[in-house]
Amino acid sequence: MDFLWHSVSEEEKKMIKEEAKKIMDAFAKAISKADNARVDENLRRKYQVRKEGKEQGCDEAFRKMFLDNAPNKDGDIIVAEKGKWKT
Repeated sequence: MDFLWHSVSEEEKKMIKEEAKKIMDAFAKAISKADNARVDENLRRKYQVRKEGKEQGCDEAFRKMFLDNAPNKDGDIIVAEKGKWKT
């Protein structure tokens, strides 16, 4: 079972580095051939950042229920901690 965790010898480290370099070089070569100018039209957006303000078509009853369920809010803005769950 040599695929399980074990101490890695200097020879294995060298082999791993060489194999990783081959993979990265092959990837770099392949990606350099990609047509970077071609972007799928479905990926293009008219605006890259949404505009603040009231959204059109927002159901007021849903908006009220949504904000009522939010544990922390500041007016019409939901306050959320970013990354609190991360260790």
